[in-house]
Amino acid sequence: MNAERRTPQLFLYGSLLTGTPDRRLNKRMRRLLRRAPVAMIRARLYNLGRYPGVVFSTGTTDRVYGRVIGVGDPRLLLQLDRYEEYRIDDPAGSEFVRVLMPAQLLPSGKTIDCWVYIYNRRVIGKPRIVGGDYVRFRNARQNRRRHQGLEKRSNVPVPSEKRWG
Repeated sequence: MNAERRTPQLFLYGSLLTGTPDRRLNKRMRRLLRRAPVAMIRARLYNLGRYPGVVFSTGTTDRVYGRVIGVGDPRLLLQLDRYEEYRIDDPAGSEFVRVLMPAQLLPSGKTIDCWVYIYNRRVIGKPRIVGGDYVRFRNARQNRRRHQGLEKRSNVPVPSEKRWG
């Protein structure tokens, strides 16, 4: 029996969509994301500070939105494992673990299996990102910060002009 070979798919939902400190990785991800379809997984999304984390959920309304890329180069998957601090030889000690789970492509509704980096720590006390969309959450947070910065600047008293006589 000849099994069909498929390019592994990876569901992205966080900093790999918005930008990482690694410029080479960013360039590679931007190229892959150009044609990446929007998708959704059944999970919960949490704000971990500088980046988000996904945890499993069986809730029928729990959704996380992202994009799906094909990972044809196994070296890219290893690079992403390092970035996500996933150690295949020590899953319990890894901050994230890579698991295979179904993702629903939008708007078609087609379901495909994708690798997903799941947060491997407790989320008690971590704020949940309601709506499950990290890109939207991050953009809203940046807009609030910009707006607050403008308010602060407009409330700063202007020093009075001194007259030298």
